[in-house]
Amino acid sequence: ADSVDQLVDLSLATRDSDRRLRIHDLVLDYLRLRLGGDNLVAKHREFLDSYARRCSGDWPQGRNDGYFFENLIWHLRSALKSDEALRLLSDFRWMQTKLSACGITALLADYDWFSPRDETARLLQEALRLSAYVLVKDPAQLAGQLLGRLPNDSPAPINTLRVEAERDSRKLWLKPLRSLLTPPGGSL
Repeated sequence: ADSVDQLVDLSLATRDSDRRLRIHDLVLDYLRLRLGGDNLVAKHREFLDSYARRCSGDWPQGRNDGYFFENLIWHLRSALKSDEALRLLSDFRWMQTKLSACGITALLADYDWFSPRDETARLLQEALRLSAYVLVKDPAQLAGQLLGRLPNDSPAPINTLRVEAERDSRKLWLKPLRSLLTPPGGSL
């Protein structure tokens, strides 16, 4: 506890209102350098294994502890599990849970690393960006926004997401029969 208090006193770490510790980027960079590449990947994997046990490997069932939803995609990428991260970003349940837990800005940020490299990620990020003004007020409209924006002739992961979105509706809603909202991929 004394070491932690010393880090806070030196402004190398802060405590938030829930008493969680946040370490300054310089300290994190130093620790990453000391750990080295392979050790760092192993630590990310250990971290993911720990969280996976808590949610039985079903990431959308993770605990909203102020860290998990905000950082899971980054940890997956850092553990060299980018394919799993990409699958998660096209999983409707994950999108809905993260949107409800963290908001549209955090959800959009998860796509930043993938969207230049992957067509599915780019289309989903653009559809979410076009829908942001609606989703910021009512995250429950995610299914309708995606169904209204994503074209039927999309790549396979998006078509799977469309099916999940149709199935996941938990309340009375207006289901778009066709994609009539401004689609991703065009000029804004």
